[in-house]
Amino acid sequence: MGDYLGGNEVRHGSVGPVLSGSFPAMSCRGRSAATASRSRRSGVRDAGRSEARPFRSRAVPESGRSGERGLLGTFRFRSRESGTLVTHADREGAIMLDFPTAPSAEVPVPQGLLEALAVKPEATFRVDALGDLLTVLSDEAAVRTLTPDLDALAALTRREGLRAVIVTAPAAACDAGYDFVSRFFAPARGIPEDPVTGSAHTVLAPYWSARLGRTRLTGLQASARTGLVRTALHGDRVHLTGNAVTVPDGTLHA
Repeated sequence: MGDYLGGNEVRHGSVGPVLSGSFPAMSCRGRSAATASRSRRSGVRDAGRSEARPFRSRAVPESGRSGERGLLGTFRFRSRESGTLVTHADREGAIMLDFPTAPSAEVPVPQGLLEALAVKPEATFRVDALGDLLTVLSDEAAVRTLTPDLDALAALTRREGLRAVIVTAPAAACDAGYDFVSRFFAPARGIPEDPVTGSAHTVLAPYWSARLGRTRLTGLQASARTGLVRTALHGDRVHLTGNAVTVPDGTLHA
C-alpha cells in the first residue's frame, strides 16, 4: 500500500506509513514505551456521536461477557464507513479500538488558516479518509494556548470541504507521560472543540510514529477536559486504547 506526501513517497513499513521526507530532530526520539504510557488519565472514545461523520454499527459479541465494570472481552462492530471494527474491554477499565489508519498528504497552507489560528503552521496535511486538515505547530505550548477564531475556522472548513482541523505538536518534555499533543476543531459541524477524538488518532498515530520511529506512542488531547490515547500501529491498522467512564446508562426502545 502506498501514497504520496507532497511528492514524497509514503512507504508502509514496521511503523505503519513511513514518510520518506525529512523531519526536524526530535529530542525525545529514544523514549521508551513504558515512560510514554505512565500516565493513566481518562482517554479514548470514538467520537461518532458528536462528529460529523455518522457511525452506525451493530455489535456482535465474540467473547464478551458482563462484569463489575460492564461488558468485558472482545466485540465486533459492523460499521457503515469502516467495515468491521473490533473493540476489547478489560477488567481495569481500558478499552481498545481497532481502526484502519488514515493516510495524509502534505498540502499548501490553506488561505486564511494562519489568520484563523493566529499562529503559523510548520506544515499542513490533507486527510481525505476523514475529511480533516492535520496542522503541525512548532511546540506543545502553541497547541495548548491556541484560541482560534471559530467563525473564521468554520468558513475555511466549509470552503475547503473539510470536516475539521486537527492541530498537533511534539510533547515539550521527555518525561511528560505522552509523546505528542493535539486538539480537534469542527465548528462548521457544530463542534467548537471535541474533548477527545478517537478518529483523529488514526492519522496522528502514523504521523508521529514516522517522526519518532516507534510503533507505540501516547497522545494527549489538550482540550479543557483532556484525555490520553495510547496508540499502537499494526501495518495499516491502529489500536487506540484509553479508559472510559460511564455517564448515562439505560435502554433505548425503537
